[in-house]
Amino acid sequence: MTRLRQIDAFIRADLIGLIRYWYASLLSVGMTLFYYSVFAGNVEGPGIDYITYTFVGLAVLAASVFKFAGQIAGERSMDWFMFVRTTPAPLWTRFAAYTLVSLLLGFISAFGIITVGKIFFGFEFGTPDLIALPVIVLFGTMIFVPVGIGIGYGFHPRVAPVIASVVYLFSALGSGLFTAGQSPLNNPALEQWLPLTVTQRFSAALVAGEGVELAAPLGMAVGWATVALIVATIAYRRDEGERFS
Repeated sequence: MTRLRQIDAFIRADLIGLIRYWYASLLSVGMTLFYYSVFAGNVEGPGIDYITYTFVGLAVLAASVFKFAGQIAGERSMDWFMFVRTTPAPLWTRFAAYTLVSLLLGFISAFGIITVGKIFFGFEFGTPDLIALPVIVLFGTMIFVPVGIGIGYGFHPRVAPVIASVVYLFSALGSGLFTAGQSPLNNPALEQWLPLTVTQRFSAALVAGEGVELAAPLGMAVGWATVALIVATIAYRRDEGERFS
């Protein structure tokens, strides 16, 4: 029960931070909505679902990487910050709070993307879409939350936001905003392993209703999530040891 109260306290603190620093939250959500409104206008047929699912994954990436890398860097660098912890916290309680907040931002972004698509482009989203979008949010959260945590705790507080921006732009321009083989990287062998490309492949399988095709991207996502979680765990424990030793 004590740990559940800790999770609750962390979530409430994060929600207060979302509201108090609303401009940062607006940036992470609004930037994806802007890109979606630019790229989705000329899409038709099955491509509507595909680009919508892809940008929901991109929204989760933005929310997880920007939100957590920036917030964690702030916690580590500013002693006067109102949400700085003064006592150690178990790893899983902090990570659970980060994950739940990321899910919240992901669902808000998904709702915003659906709204933009329906109002501005006349897209119609049926029941399968409304079922698939939460699945994409969960899928992206599994990968990108540990990535954001690892960046926030693994790099110097002044460097972490820069690294987060590089990771976001590299993933977005390398996979999320382009179909396979058309990205600036022009390296399909590398592209297929990028986390957002994995999300794209998962999205494409959902659109096509091909359950067998879900296995490969799901396995790659588990691999990314495992590596990122190990790095995030090591970085978190190192920071806890330095801060509270």
